[in-house]
Amino acid sequence: MNNITRRSFLEKSIAAGAAGIVAPAVLGSSLTEPMPRLIKDDISLAQWALVDEVKSGKWKTLDFAKIARKDFGLNGIEFVNTLFEVTTEGYLKQLKKNAADNGVTMVLIMVDDEGDGCAPTKEERRQFEINHRKWIDAAHYLGCHAIRTNCRGPENVSREEALKWAAETYQMMMEYAVPAKISVLIENHGGVSNDADWMVSLMKEVDNLISEVILTGESLRQLSIIMNIFRKCCRLQGVCRTEISRQRN
Repeated sequence: MNNITRRSFLEKSIAAGAAGIVAPAVLGSSLTEPMPRLIKDDISLAQWALVDEVKSGKWKTLDFAKIARKDFGLNGIEFVNTLFEVTTEGYLKQLKKNAADNGVTMVLIMVDDEGDGCAPTKEERRQFEINHRKWIDAAHYLGCHAIRTNCRGPENVSREEALKWAAETYQMMMEYAVPAKISVLIENHGGVSNDADWMVSLMKEVDNLISEVILTGESLRQLSIIMNIFRKCCRLQGVCRTEISRQRN
């Protein structure tokens, strides 16, 4: 692996700091079927850490399982949907075979460019849910346990309005995801998803919704946000997991 060794990769990642939290919602209404959770302490490789190599054409997503195992000695991978070449059954079947051949678990799919989970119009919220169905299907086929979504909301939106919009969106999504046994995660990617109290309120509103908090060492302010969400979401019987992501200069 040119210019990147497993040792230097991990050293940079650990120096940067990368912490994840998944916290299940307080269950109370209809969608109360327990969702799959990763409970074993382990390290998985996020595909975004290799985005430059993929976009330059050096590697393809089909190579991901082999790279994780051979170059980094890791046994878990997390896909990025925008780096999939196609989503045909034949392509997904090859991804599945490559993972099995290398003894790698496909953990989740990070979904971008499919809308905002806190959109202001009913039409946009419905489209967001529809757009994510194919990724729920892909995750189910591959044996992943989850998809990751984005929920930012418009600039300067009130917390109350944002909560109403997002709760409607994710309740619709759960109606599709729960039967497929796929967990739905929200990452702290800005906007309302960086508000710890708001995230806890949303998880109380929507059964089985999960908060995934990622720290990439960008700033002390980001660290403060992460630890605040971490503490508050753990009160909802959270489960912690660790994610390694490459720090870029």
